[in-house]
Amino acid sequence: MRRSMLWLGALLGALVTTSGLASAYTFDDLEIEYWTGSGQNEAVVIIDWKFATPGIESKAFGYRWGGAKTIKEMIEDIAADPRLYAEWTGPGLGAVNAYGWDASGNGVFEETDPADWFHRGFGLGIPPMWWQHFKSDTNDGENWTADELEAPANEPLPNGHWDAWVWTEMANPQPPDIPIKPEIIPEPVTFLLVGLGVAALSRRLRKGFS
Repeated sequence: MRRSMLWLGALLGALVTTSGLASAYTFDDLEIEYWTGSGQNEAVVIIDWKFATPGIESKAFGYRWGGAKTIKEMIEDIAADPRLYAEWTGPGLGAVNAYGWDASGNGVFEETDPADWFHRGFGLGIPPMWWQHFKSDTNDGENWTADELEAPANEPLPNGHWDAWVWTEMANPQPPDIPIKPEIIPEPVTFLLVGLGVAALSRRLRKGFS
């Protein structure tokens, strides 16, 4: 009986641990396209195009720096790579009007390339769409808050910051999908095996008590 209880506890612990992997992350868990800059500070920006086609259409970009930086400076440095495009609008030009990404893989973003990802607009369309800025309150990609500032990119950039821009409805902003490394995402069979193990031990324990 004691051995069965120990095994049940271990399986339940494994289930809790495995489930936790689906929410709280570190920078090492992300499938980062590339890192830009150097220095002792690190931050990540996630850009989510949210098309209607299947699959996660978001990209993560890493940034390293020393001294003082703003979110906008981080994005401008990252977008110096020809594969990524950023366009600014709003008061003090601190809001994003457009993001583009070289999804075709030819090495450079082209607005006229139908295979590349691109959204432009600031409250256009029905429903009105825009690039909503998010910050992870817990700095682990688990909890996100939509930034209500008119010029969010002019904010100071703190070390360990999780930043995100999502193409979403203005009235109903949706948080970003997180591009996680494939090996980090628990396989469905993992949950199945743990669940079957817990069920089998539970039946065994019930028989022991009857």
